[in-house]
Amino acid sequence: MRIFQNTLVSLLITASIIIAGITIFFLSVQGRPEAPADLVAQADAAQANALAAQEQQGTPAPDPAPAQSVTVVEGVTIVLDPVVGEVVQRSDTLPVVPQVQPSPTPETVVVDPVPQGDGQVPTNTPIPAAPLPTATPTPMIVQQPVPVGAADFQAQPIIFANHVVVAGETLYSIARLYNSAVELMADKGISSTNLQPGATISVPYPNPAYCPNMTGYVVREKDTVFRIASVNGVTVESIRSANALDENYSIDVAQVLCIP
Repeated sequence: MRIFQNTLVSLLITASIIIAGITIFFLSVQGRPEAPADLVAQADAAQANALAAQEQQGTPAPDPAPAQSVTVVEGVTIVLDPVVGEVVQRSDTLPVVPQVQPSPTPETVVVDPVPQGDGQVPTNTPIPAAPLPTATPTPMIVQQPVPVGAADFQAQPIIFANHVVVAGETLYSIARLYNSAVELMADKGISSTNLQPGATISVPYPNPAYCPNMTGYVVREKDTVFRIASVNGVTVESIRSANALDENYSIDVAQVLCIP
């Protein structure tokens, strides 16, 4: 029976201490760090009654409660002094570790090189780049084109070629050989009496420079512009335009025409 009474007293004392500690904790969380005087007095009275009951029963008093009570609430450790009813220490009030500010990076200073032999201190002024050489354009020589289908009246219409007469040749065969005509050869004083084997004669024929990009033609007896155009497969108007003929299409024997 005595053991039961001792156990009951111990439980009452422990319960009183825990109730006082919880009450003081909630008051400290709400901004009241000190426990109310009435609660502290109730805790002291409960402890004194428990001790008195043990003395009346002749049982030795239990060991006094520890000086500090440690309670963990919502991850925060609270050390409570039950005698004075004050919170001694909280784990959320740890000392603040000062943050170390990084030292500023020193600015890069560009130092001019050491002066050379002239003693002048160089500057950082950029040197302009030398201009690139410009190519001189080559002038283009434009040649005036000779109009196609027109005789070059500045050139001689007739030129000559030296020909050595071979036995059996005639005026007609020699004329065909040089694109000439018997009428043109006769106009220049060449006749059949000049055709001696081994003799050299000057054969007249149309100058190609007189008819650029065209064919030279020597007018023969009984030729007309219509007949020449028909034989060469061109129009009379093209012959007239190329040779600057008059409106009557007048032509002369031994005359050189340009056939376009």
